[in-house]
Amino acid sequence: MNELHFAYAVARIRCNELNLLTSADFEQLILSPDHAGAVAFLNDKGWELDEKSDSNAAAFARKREEAWALIESSLEDVSILNSVIVFNDFHNLKAALKCKFTGGDAKKYVLHPCVADCETLLTAVETHRFDQLPAFLRDSAQEAYDMLVQTGNGQRADCVLDCAALRTAVDMAKKSGSAMLLTLAQTLADCADVKTAYRCFKTGKDEAFAEQALSGSGKLDKAALIAAAGSGAEELAPLLEAAGYPQLAKSLLAGDSVGFEKACDDALLAIYIQAKHSAFGVEPVAAYYLACESQVKNVRIILSGKLNRLPQEEIERRVRNLYV
Repeated sequence: MNELHFAYAVARIRCNELNLLTSADFEQLILSPDHAGAVAFLNDKGWELDEKSDSNAAAFARKREEAWALIESSLEDVSILNSVIVFNDFHNLKAALKCKFTGGDAKKYVLHPCVADCETLLTAVETHRFDQLPAFLRDSAQEAYDMLVQTGNGQRADCVLDCAALRTAVDMAKKSGSAMLLTLAQTLADCADVKTAYRCFKTGKDEAFAEQALSGSGKLDKAALIAAAGSGAEELAPLLEAAGYPQLAKSLLAGDSVGFEKACDDALLAIYIQAKHSAFGVEPVAAYYLACESQVKNVRIILSGKLNRLPQEEIERRVRNLYV
C-alpha cells in the first residue's frame, strides 16, 4: 500500500497523541500520597478507575480498545497491524483451552483487539474442532491440547503457545512489508527468548525443555541460546551484545530481574518512538497503539506500587521510559 494512503490515519493519530499522559503527569502520579490519590488523579484525566479495585482490569482493557477503535476508524485495512495484536489471540486460545479442562468461563478472560473472531475461537476449542480455527492458530492449538491431555503439564502447553505467538508475529510482520514492525517483532522474540533461557538456567531446566521453550524467531541463534542457557548471564550477555543489544547485555549482567524487564520494554519503546516521527506509512499508527499499551503498563506499575506501599524510589525504578 502506498505510504500516502496512511496520511489520514497519521493525522488523526497526531491529534490523539495529545491525550496521552505526559512526563509531568507521570511525575505527579508517582508523587501521589497513596493508591486512592493516584486513582483520583487518573480519574481527573478521564481514566474512570475504581478506587476499590485492586486490578482495574476492565478500565485498562477499555483504554486499549479505545485506541484500537480509533485505528480501525482511520485505516481502510487494519490487517497490516496483525503482528501487533496477535498475542491477544494466543492469550485467548490459552484461556479457552484451560477453561475447557477446568470448566471455567473463557469469555471472562478474552482480550481485545485480536485477529480471530473470539466466538469462533471459543466454540472451536469447546467442541474440539480445531480445523475451524484460523490457520495461524490451528497447529499450536492441537499441540497444546494434546500436551494437556497426555501430560497435564500446563507449563509446557503454555510454552507451545508462547513460541507459536512469537513465530506468528514475526511471520505477520514480514508480510506487512514494514521494516519497523519486523524489527519490533524480532526484538520482542529475542527479549522473550533470553528471559526464558535465563529462567532455564535459574531453575535448572535441561536442554530438551529449552528447545521447546525458545521460539528462535528473532535475530538470536536458537542453538547458541540453548547452549548458553546452561551457563547463565555470562554466556547469554555476549549473544545479546553481538546481536545489537548492548544495553540488554549490560542489564542482564547486573543480575537485576526487574531492571532487565524494564530494559527489554525500553528497547521496544525505542523502536516505536523512532517510528513516531515518520511522516507517512503505517509506522506512526502502530507506534501510537503500542504507546497506549505502554502507558497502561506504566499506570499499572505505579498503582500496584502504591497499593503495596512501595517507596517512591522503587516505583520510579520500575516505571518504563515514556513515548511522549
